[in-house]
Amino acid sequence: MSNRKIAVSKRSTAPYYSAAIAFAVLSFIFIPHTIWGFLAIAAISAGIFFLVDKLTKEVTVYKDRPATGVPELDDAVNALYEASELFAKTQPLFFSRSTEASDYLLSMKATTDGMISNLNAHPEDVKIVRKFINLYLPMVVKMINNYEEMYRQGNKGGNIEASMSAIEGSLVSIDDAFKRQLDAQFANDNLDVTTDIEVLDALMGGNNIK
Repeated sequence: MSNRKIAVSKRSTAPYYSAAIAFAVLSFIFIPHTIWGFLAIAAISAGIFFLVDKLTKEVTVYKDRPATGVPELDDAVNALYEASELFAKTQPLFFSRSTEASDYLLSMKATTDGMISNLNAHPEDVKIVRKFINLYLPMVVKMINNYEEMYRQGNKGGNIEASMSAIEGSLVSIDDAFKRQLDAQFANDNLDVTTDIEVLDALMGGNNIK
C-alpha cells in the first residue's frame, strides 16, 4: 500500500534570499565606511525582505506519511493529493486564457489541500468525503485532464475552443462545491452533492466534454 500524503505549509525562502543578495550587492557597490552607511544598507535590505515577503505566499508541500492500514482513508488522501497536484500543474494553462478561471482553479487547490489537512487531523471524517471522492472528484479530474489535452492541440477548431470555454466557465460552480464539501468536513456533517454531480454531469454532457 502506498504511503499517505500529508500537506505541510512552508513559508517561501525568497524573502531571505532576496534580502541577503541585496545586502551583498549594496555592500559591494557602496562600501560602508561608517555605521550609518551600514545601517542604511541594512534598512534597504530589510525593506526588500518585507516587500518580497508580502508578495509571496506560503507554499504547500507534501511529505510521505506511513499508510494507516485503513484503505479508504489512504485512498481518499492520495486521491486528493493527486487532484491538488493536477490543479497546480494546469493552472498556468488556465491563466494563459482566463485569469478568472485560473483564480478559481487556485481556490480549488487550496480547498483540496484543506481537505487533506482535515483528514490527516480527523481520519473519522473520511465517511463525509466518501461520495465526493468516489463520484465528484474523478469527474472534475477527468475534466481538467481533458482541458490539458485540448490545450496541447496545435490547431484548435471551434469545438475545442467551445469545450475549453465551457470548462473555464464551470469552475465557479465547481469551486463552490469544493468549498461546501470542506465546510461539511469542518461541520462534521454530511454534504449531499448529488445535485452538484447531476449539474456537472449535464454540463459536461451538453458540451461534449465527456
